[in-house]
Amino acid sequence: MLALREKEEQFEAGFLAQLQEQGKSIAIIQPGDSLAFEKTKTAIQEGLDVIYQARLGKENEWGGWADFLIRVEEPSHLGSYSYQVMDTKLATETKAATIIQISLYSEALEELQGKMPELMWVKTPQEEISYRVSDYSAYVRLVKRRFLEALAKSESETYPEPVAHCDICTWWEVCNQKRRADDHLGFVAGMGSSQIKEVKTHTISTLETFAQLPSPISFSPKKGAKQTFQKLRDQANIQWRSREDKYRPIYELLELQPEKGFFKLPEPHNNDIYLDLEGDPLVEPGGLEYMIGWYYQGEYHALWAKNESEEKQAFESFMAQILKIKLEHPQMHIYHYAPYEVSAFKRLMSKYATCEDQMDGLLGLLATVFLMFLVLAAAVEVILESMRGMLERVGLKWVRGKISLEEALNLANEFASGNAVLSVKVQAIKSAAQQISK
Repeated sequence: MLALREKEEQFEAGFLAQLQEQGKSIAIIQPGDSLAFEKTKTAIQEGLDVIYQARLGKENEWGGWADFLIRVEEPSHLGSYSYQVMDTKLATETKAATIIQISLYSEALEELQGKMPELMWVKTPQEEISYRVSDYSAYVRLVKRRFLEALAKSESETYPEPVAHCDICTWWEVCNQKRRADDHLGFVAGMGSSQIKEVKTHTISTLETFAQLPSPISFSPKKGAKQTFQKLRDQANIQWRSREDKYRPIYELLELQPEKGFFKLPEPHNNDIYLDLEGDPLVEPGGLEYMIGWYYQGEYHALWAKNESEEKQAFESFMAQILKIKLEHPQMHIYHYAPYEVSAFKRLMSKYATCEDQMDGLLGLLATVFLMFLVLAAAVEVILESMRGMLERVGLKWVRGKISLEEALNLANEFASGNAVLSVKVQAIKSAAQQISK
C-alpha cells in the first residue's frame, strides 16, 4: 500500500509539473494549513488557471482536499469563468468511490462560485476522463443519506462484516479477531453474504451451529436452492471436525460428475503448452507485461520486457511461435491461469495494433482449456470442484502454501483411481507439474 501511495504521489506531482511547464498560473495550497480554506477561496476569486490541493467544504461536514481545480471559461458568480474538479488516479477504471469523491468536491465548489460545475474529471496516466455531475447527483444524495443514517445508529449496531476492502484494510486484523471470536459464518468456504443472511433467519449464527445441523438440512431457504445450503452445511461440518481435531487435514471425495473437476481436462497431447504471464499495472503509461513464460516439451521459455518496445517484440515473437506449433499440431492445448492471459493478449493486440488476424486463432485455443492452472498447485484447482476439504477458502492463490504439490497430486491420483479416462489426464498433469517445479 505504501508503494502504491508513493506511486500515486509521484503521478500527481508529475501532472503538476506538466501544468507548470505549460505556463499556467497555479496556486499551491499546503495540506494541513489552518488557512487553507481562505487561501483556496482567494485563489478562486483571483481566477488563477489551476488550484492545487484546494480545501473544499466545511469543518465537521462534507469536505476534503481536491487534487486540482481547473479554470474553465464558463460564467459564474465569479465572473466570466468558473472551476471544475480534477482528481488524479492510477487506476485505469474509475471506481464508484472516486465518483462520490469528485461529486462531493463539485457540490462544495458550487458554494464558492454559485454554479454547479457541468463536468468533473479524472486524470489517469492514459487520459483525462470527464463525467457529467448531474448524471451522478441522485446517486450521491442517496449515498450521503445512507451514510448519515449509519452514523446516527448506536455503536452496538455495527459489526465488521467481511467485504472486498478487507484484503488491504489497516484494521483487518482487529476485525478478523472479532469474527474469529464469534465463529463467524464467513469462515465457511464458499459462503457469501446473501447466504449468511439467509441461514441467520433460521437462528444459525456460527460455523459450529451450522456444522452441527442434522443432515439433510430441514429448512427451505427463501432465496437460493436448498441443495446449495446443504453443500455449505457439509462444508462447515468438515471444517468444524478438522478444527475440533487440532486441524487434522480432512477431505471427502464427491461423486464423479460430467463437466466437473478433471472432466474439464482435454486429452493430453505431447505439444501442450503451459503458459503464464507476469505484469505490473503501475508501470507508466498503461502497465507492462514484463514476462511471457511457457513450458513446452521439457523446456521453459521466457520472453522479458523492460519497456514498451520490448513488450511489443515479446508479444509478436510469442504469437509467431505458438501459432506455428498450433499449425503443425492442431490437437495441442494451452493451459493458462484464469482469464488474465486472455485479457492481457487482447490488451497487447489493441495497444500495438498488431497480430489482429492471429489473435482469433489464439483466443480460441486459450478458451479451449480454461483451467485456472498454475505450477505449484497444478492439480489443486481442478480437484477443488471434485472434493470437499477443511480449508476455509478455495481460491488457488490462497490454497498455495496450504497444500504441497505432492499432496495435491496424491489427492488427484486418489480421485481419478478407477476411472481410466481421468487417470490418463491426471498423469499428464502430474508429469508437467513435476517437471515445471524442478
